[in-house]
Amino acid sequence: RGHLERLGPNPCTVQVLTRWKTDEAGMPLLREGRPLLEALLVKSGDLMDTMASDMAGDTWELPHAFVDSHPCPVTISRLHEAFGLDTASAAQSDVLSGISAFLKDGDTIFDGPYCSMMDTDNAWVHANTVHVHDEANVLRTLELPPWAAWVTVHHAINLDPAHTHWLLLYAVAVKMGAFWSDTSE
Repeated sequence: RGHLERLGPNPCTVQVLTRWKTDEAGMPLLREGRPLLEALLVKSGDLMDTMASDMAGDTWELPHAFVDSHPCPVTISRLHEAFGLDTASAAQSDVLSGISAFLKDGDTIFDGPYCSMMDTDNAWVHANTVHVHDEANVLRTLELPPWAAWVTVHHAINLDPAHTHWLLLYAVAVKMGAFWSDTSE
């Protein structure tokens, strides 16, 4: 079973949280006539190693967390786990409570075996990938840890090669009618 908790499928939830990239006036930025999409990403790798290296690397991945079973919607507790948010902070807790209802509107964009470096012949990751688009910019008030950021989605985004996150971001960009280019710029 390697690094996975159990033999067989190990359920995981992957959150694809997006918003439109906007200018200072709040108007969506366009490229080639299509809006630019931003995704909430975390630095790849072991969190402690990432924090110790002062974020020197620039490889990203979608926030994800192992769960007890599927389906598991994006919830505040999953964000706490994925982002290591401080639940003791009253101000942060109030913000997260307001976001809770918004997160219930997610769409499952993938549910199945997930390519992971932890997979073995007898144990694998089974991912339920949920997309939530923040049309009203509810998540702008969320205080992010230093190892998480809103990153513009495009073909050359530097995603962790151990995961298939670029394919998920591509599917979301197509679904949302957002800019995605297959050529170098």
